Amino acid sequence: MSRPNSKDLAVPGPGDVEPGAIGRAESEEMAANLARFDNDDRNTTINKGGTSTRAVHGGERQKGGLKARATLDALATPIVQTATFTFRNTAEIVAYNEGTYPSFEYGRYGNPTVRAAEEKVMALEGAEDALVSSSGMNAVTTMLLALVDKDGHVVTTTDCYRRTRQFVTTILPKMGVRLTVIDPADLEGLERILKTEGATLFFSEQITNPLTRIIDTVKIAELCRQYKVICCIDTTFATPVNHKPIQHGADLVLHS
Repeated sequence: MSRPNSKDLAVPGPGDVEPGAIGRAESEEMAANLARFDNDDRNTTINKGGTSTRAVHGGERQKGGLKARATLDALATPIVQTATFTFRNTAEIVAYNEGTYPSFEYGRYGNPTVRAAEEKVMALEGAEDALVSSSGMNAVTTMLLALVDKDGHVVTTTDCYRRTRQFVTTILPKMGVRLTVIDPADLEGLERILKTEGATLFFSEQITNPLTRIIDTVKIAELCRQYKVICCIDTTFATPVNHKPIQHGADLVLHS
């Protein structure tokens, strides 16, 4: 069989690719390479390499086995310090990007240690999912930027963390986002605004910072649900030990 010239090579469209075909050749090549060592496990393969190969990869590239079981059985969650994660072949990479191979790719996007922390927060909050961020301000700004588009409307309270207030009053308006600020106890004002003007998102703290005022999470969540407004509560002061907004109807919870 002759190899086609590059100018004659047809590139298949998404619907022309047989399911599972992407990465198959590379996987078969990897299997053939391992078969050259009489089907030994990866550690044996590494040990047949040179000194530099053994120094870099020895004891570290075997997937499964005793170390994997011991990691699962460890009393304290092991700290994963790597920035990048390996795939055994191209098929695994393709499956990972398609969401059918559960693993990690790069530390910036998550790793097992961070995921353990996220799942702990989920358990405490009774939440569907969680995302650990580098700081409280990173969490609140990411949340606002992700959920509020241009021409959106944010309703917040007069008493809140100073840097959060600075962001919503100085940065969001420059991005075409409208802001309304109300007293934390003004439920009638909140309902009037949601009914007459509508809103994209309501944000407040429980307990507020720095004046430690208490908001009515249940009533606020009911109003937001009635008028189809996202309700986000920051419980940095209260913590999930003392207050779980999701159980009272809030959509999102933040804490720092």
